[in-house]
Amino acid sequence: MNKVAPFICIPLGLYWIVMGIGKYGLWISNGPGGGLFPVVCGMLLIGCGVTLFIRTVKAKVHIPLDKRAIVFVASAIVIALSMYVIGMIPALGIFILCWLKFFEKQPVVKSAVLGIGTAAFLFIVFRLLLKVPLPLGLLG
Repeated sequence: MNKVAPFICIPLGLYWIVMGIGKYGLWISNGPGGGLFPVVCGMLLIGCGVTLFIRTVKAKVHIPLDKRAIVFVASAIVIALSMYVIGMIPALGIFILCWLKFFEKQPVVKSAVLGIGTAAFLFIVFRLLLKVPLPLGLLG
């Protein structure tokens, strides 16, 4: 995972910085805009990615690539792409449900309750209370 993580963190951080500044607005009127948090998180991701890359290069230790890391990276890519189709909150709920059921081997009921419960919690907190502009997808 140490070999793969920097190549995920750095581009993802750059993406959120560009989206935060370009689409959501970093500073609006006299206060922070919706893009401030994505920009801060993007900078943190880039910092973590650079740090991991430097540590990996300095370590010079052969670390075998874990199959779990490949599954995680593939699922992260799938969820990122599905956000543009069904929206961020449903995509995260489905991801949690599928991850718990198929990867962690949890019962269907527990997986469904946690997946749907997480999506409902995110919807209530971020959309209804905080009014954060989240990706709605093509269906939204």
